[in-house]
Order: sequence, then C-alpha cells, then structure tokens
Amino acid sequence: MDSLDKTSNKQYKEPDDSSNNYFKSKIKLKSFDYLSPPLGEEAIIKINNFIESIDKIYTSPKLRVNEKVWRKLLSDPMVENMEYGKVFKKEVLHYFTKHYYIPENIWDIIDVLFCFSTDYSQESDDYSYSIMLYSLINNLDNLSPLSYDFITDINDDLFDIYISYRELVYRDLKFGNYNDASINLDLAYDICDYDPELIRLNGDYFSLIQNFDDAIPFYEKALSINNEDYDSIKKLSKCFFKLERYNEAIPYLNKYIEKNPKKYNMILLLALSHYRTYNFVEAKKLFDILFTNTLKYRCLDNYEKNINKRLKRKGKLIEDDFDYTLPIEESPRFKYMYPDGYVTMKEKNIFSLNNIALAILVVITVFLLIILIIIFFQNVN
Repeated sequence: MDSLDKTSNKQYKEPDDSSNNYFKSKIKLKSFDYLSPPLGEEAIIKINNFIESIDKIYTSPKLRVNEKVWRKLLSDPMVENMEYGKVFKKEVLHYFTKHYYIPENIWDIIDVLFCFSTDYSQESDDYSYSIMLYSLINNLDNLSPLSYDFITDINDDLFDIYISYRELVYRDLKFGNYNDASINLDLAYDICDYDPELIRLNGDYFSLIQNFDDAIPFYEKALSINNEDYDSIKKLSKCFFKLERYNEAIPYLNKYIEKNPKKYNMILLLALSHYRTYNFVEAKKLFDILFTNTLKYRCLDNYEKNINKRLKRKGKLIEDDFDYTLPIEESPRFKYMYPDGYVTMKEKNIFSLNNIALAILVVITVFLLIILIIIFFQNVN
C-alpha cells in the first residue's frame, strides 16, 4: 500500500458520539433545579442567552479555540458573581456534558470559574448534578492531548465529527485495536487530510505494527506542517534507530534533547547511535551524563569500559565486532535491565563475558574441590 495515501475508500458515516445542534428549538432550561428558589422570566432569559452565547462560540471552530473569546464571555458579571446559583451552574454543566471537544487550556479557564473538578471530588445531595458531573469528567479524562491549532478551517458542521474520528483513532491505537484504527483513520482523512496530529497518528499506526519504513514519511510530513512537533521528532528518531539508520536518527535526537534535556531514555538512544557509528568521544560524553544523573543505566557501564579501551588506542578506530543486525531480546527481565530494548542480544552477550568468566572460575573451583574430596576418601580407605 502507498503509505501516504488512504488504504481504502470507505463509506462516510457519522460516529455514534458526535454532537448535535444544541438549539434545534426555542431555548428552555434543560436541567431545572426544583430545590432552588423559583426564577423569574428575566433570570431564565439571561441564563438562556448565556448558554446561547456559549453555543455560538462552540459551533465555530475558529472561535472555539480562541482563548480571548472565551475569556471575554466568561468575564460576564453573571459568571463572576455566579448569579442564579445552582440553576445557572447546572445549565452550563448540562451543555458541556454534550459539547466537550475544547482545547485543554480553555477547559482550565472554564473549570476555574465553575469549579466542576472541585465539585467532582466532593459529595453532593443533588443526584442529577452529580450524574452530569460524572459524565463530563469522564469524557474529559478520556480526551486525547491532540492539538486543535491546524484544523479550524474544517467545515463547522463536520468539525465535531472529525474530532470524534480522531479521538477514536487515538483510543484504538492506545488499546491496540489496529484494524479499527485503520478504518477510523480513513474516515477522518475523508474530512481533513492536512492535520499534523492525524498524520502523526497515521505514523503511530505503522510504527506500532512494526512497519517503521512506512511510518517515517508520515512523521516527516507532520513535521513539514508543524516543525515544532516534538512528538513527531521523537518518534521519527526512534524509527531511524530501530532501522539502524543511526546517522539519520542523530539530528532528530539532538533536536529533541535540546528541548528536553532530562529525557534520559532519549540521551541513551543518542549515546548508542554515536557508539554504533564509531563516534566514541561523543558516545562517552553522553554515557557520562547518564551515569552522573541516574542510576537506572548503570547496568550499561560496560559500554563506557569498551569506549575507554578504544580511545586508548591513540584514536585508531578498529572495525567493531558487534553484529547489530541481530534481533533485540524481548524478555521482560531484559527490557527492565536494558530500557526500551535498545541493546542488541550480541552486545548483551559481549558485555556479559566478565560474568561468564567468573562463572567458569567457580565451576572449576568446585570441580577441583570434588576431586580433592574423592582423593581424600580414597586415602582414608
């Protein structure tokens, strides 16, 4: 299959969890609280007008992702003073239980003002409010961290449908449902094929099924749209590493580590990439950083010993004996000792020679002791 083309032409359908227009008929209060004091007509109109203002922002992709627009709406005195108490709060909550595809930075602003997260952590005598609150928080907890920055040109009527498919792809990949992920990728591409977040997810799909060659073009395309996409930079460097294309991995690893200097697992990849391209000076510097800042990688200190031996040969680099084409050991114990499985089995064997020599010495010692014991009993008899 062509890795940058859709693999099939599936029939368009609307996902089950897509949101419908909130205002199909004349606005009425959706969750009237009979325990609260009766509201007059003016209060009901003001609440309805506020909900309608929320809906106008939400149904416009460009407005929905605009933090200034939300701040302006939420600076309304009715919000700041929380007029009309729980009735107003429940109406806002009711709207957001069905309309929750909003960037995280905007959710933070809404939550600070309406205290939904705080209410969720406390007991409430209002059953209907608790149910709606649970629905909202559950939906928010399951949302992906994907950005909305590059998709505001999508048709208003298709925006939530597209987000729904994109969320399904993210979820499918997270739980290993790769067939479903492939289907939902195609459906999402039918609506928008220029979203770097979706393109990166397509790369993730190929990467997770161990097809690194097909994953690379997607990560590169995502980066061509958003060159600050450090998730794609990280994943692209890992693909090159897995394919043993170390010289191509190194520039992306450098860029990622420059932005994230405490990501020691990525520093390990960079150290190994330099080591396997015989750049032992750089490899030594990176291993020193690892050993200085964390105990996690001390099990790899044989790399440093090997580097030191080579550097003592007056800079005369000799072809390495390691066979890097051998498969990587997959056992849980090996992954624990050698994080992310980035140490080849042959490297493990070579770096275990000292332990093997020690084991042989123990066996020989035991054997000699047994012989001495046998000779002793023969003499006694």
